[in-house]
Amino acid sequence: MPPRVTFATSINGGPAALAGDLTVPTFHVRPGQRLVMSVAATVPGHAKVTTLWLGICRDRNDTNSHGYLDMNPTLASAHQPLLAGRHTFGFGWRLPKPRLAATVYLCAYWSGDAAAAATQNIAALAPS
Repeated sequence: MPPRVTFATSINGGPAALAGDLTVPTFHVRPGQRLVMSVAATVPGHAKVTTLWLGICRDRNDTNSHGYLDMNPTLASAHQPLLAGRHTFGFGWRLPKPRLAATVYLCAYWSGDAAAAATQNIAALAPS
């Protein structure tokens, strides 16, 4: 079982709205908008994350035919194992044009020392 990692997200320095389904924070965005994102990943005590990728997923459960997270693009990754504590990643992305028709998700994929991995949508990017 992978370690339980929690995430806090900020986009363009602004707060998120509470998601309608109460699962992930929602950020209202415009097509072509440049997003400056900060994600703080907190690894619990006595745990180690060996792989962490952050990126964009098009669907809530966006996996490819092999069962892996279909993240495109990948916006950030950890280049060394993450020990217990808070780790902050900063990166940017410009929303594609033409008009973003549906919500996309900032998502995370991570694994620990064991072979198990986890994926999670950590923020919704909803067209405004």
